[in-house]
Amino acid sequence: MSDIILFAHPTFGALGILAAVWVFVEALNASEANQKRIWYASLAVTASIAAAWILGGYWYVNYYYAEKAVILKGPWPWAHNIFMETKEHLFFIPLILAFYLPIVAAKKLAANRLHPHRHEGSRVMSTMTRNVAQAATASGQIYAEREATLDNASTAFGISAAVAILFNTVLAWVKDSYDPLNSFMAHLTGHHWITHGLADILVFLIIGAFLMNRGLRVPGSTVVTAVTGAVVVGGAGLAAWFFLL
Repeated sequence: MSDIILFAHPTFGALGILAAVWVFVEALNASEANQKRIWYASLAVTASIAAAWILGGYWYVNYYYAEKAVILKGPWPWAHNIFMETKEHLFFIPLILAFYLPIVAAKKLAANRLHPHRHEGSRVMSTMTRNVAQAATASGQIYAEREATLDNASTAFGISAAVAILFNTVLAWVKDSYDPLNSFMAHLTGHHWITHGLADILVFLIIGAFLMNRGLRVPGSTVVTAVTGAVVVGGAGLAAWFFLL
């Protein structure tokens, strides 16, 4: 069972990346004909990345403690922090973006092709799918129209995604610096990593709902810049933290 879960965790992660590439290609050629495919593909991204998170958490709680003990007693105990901890906390960035993707995909992107100044839906969704892949593969480019304004939900949850990504990094710093918080998080769900992911998603949903109810409207380029900046700053902050820890 351990091996099955161990291999299923990265397998679902890879499927999530492939589904994100699918959404990206469909979004660049958005039309009425492929609108449903875009929506279904975005849901496949969310389901795959969420499955990777759940399976990874289950394996962490039930099996990883033995492997961790071997690593920490071996000649390279730093390998756990630099590789495992960094990777598993960076994972929460595509997890947050995966939950945001269907919100952008819910918009009828084909309508943007009829208006030269309204490409923000396709642009932002392409950015989200690129960031999902980029967070896991460290590659991709990001671009967006400057004159556009997103719909209410995409704007609110886009800003919320940026906040949640930065929150993810700060929470990693705080819990590793304050053992009582780390222990409390582990007590809630069986492992602090599972609680950490739940906290990130709750922050994303709560702030997004709040901003949507407030009717937040900002240019699409602002949302893309906020999310992209959060990915870069949050990812670099995590890598630096676990490298120096």
